[in-house]
Amino acid sequence: MHIIDLQTMPTDSFAPLSLLHFSWYFLIPFTATYLISQDLKCNFKLAFEEMMDSAHTSDNLHHIDDDDEDLDRIMKANITIRMQEYAAKITKWRR
Repeated sequence: MHIIDLQTMPTDSFAPLSLLHFSWYFLIPFTATYLISQDLKCNFKLAFEEMMDSAHTSDNLHHIDDDDEDLDRIMKANITIRMQEYAAKITKWRR
């Protein structure tokens, strides 16, 4: 699978972008979407939507350690609910 067809799209069409910017804005999201589509056995559009829907998950999973047990309990409950919703969505896609 290729992002672009080098026969019809010369690489100088995105040459103004540095490798870092090209990787950050195109290569990484494309690779992540591809891997999600393979993992969930769904089409590319659904995989992209799932990637966007779960973009803030790392903030929830790796929040700043503030030693607040009440906040930790709330965050854990929210993550548990989100994971259950995610599992239900995957089950629905696979039908």
